[in-house]
Amino acid sequence: METMLYSLLSNNEELNKLIGENRIFPIFATNMNGCSLEYEYRDLKSGVVNQSQFSINIIWSDYDFIIKVKNLLNQILINPIQDNFKILNGFKFNMALSGSSSPLYRPDLKIYQVNLNYLIKWMKL
Repeated sequence: METMLYSLLSNNEELNKLIGENRIFPIFATNMNGCSLEYEYRDLKSGVVNQSQFSINIIWSDYDFIIKVKNLLNQILINPIQDNFKILNGFKFNMALSGSSSPLYRPDLKIYQVNLNYLIKWMKL
C-alpha cells in the first residue's frame, strides 16, 4: 500500500507541475531547493480490511504555495463520498483526512511546514 500511495502522488501530472518532479521523500527531505513533501506510512490494524496512516509534511518558504499544495493533495487523496472505495494497482481503499498540525515556521531556515494525516481503510485485491 505504501508503494501504491507513493506512485499515486509521484505520477500525478498536476502535482508534478506544481512542485516539480522528484520532490517526494520518505521520512525526511534531503533537498530543500524547492517545495518538498516528506511522507511516513504506518500500519495501524490488519485483517480483512486493513487500516493505515499516511502522513505528509509540506515544506517550503512560501506559505501561500504550501496551501495550494495542501488543497491539491486533498483533491488527489480524499474520497468525496466516504462510502466509496477507489480501486488502483490491486488495492481497494478509502482515505480521509484525520487531522493536521498548525503551521510551523523555522526562522533559522526561513521555511514553513504543514502536516497532513490521512487515515486509510484498504484491502488487497
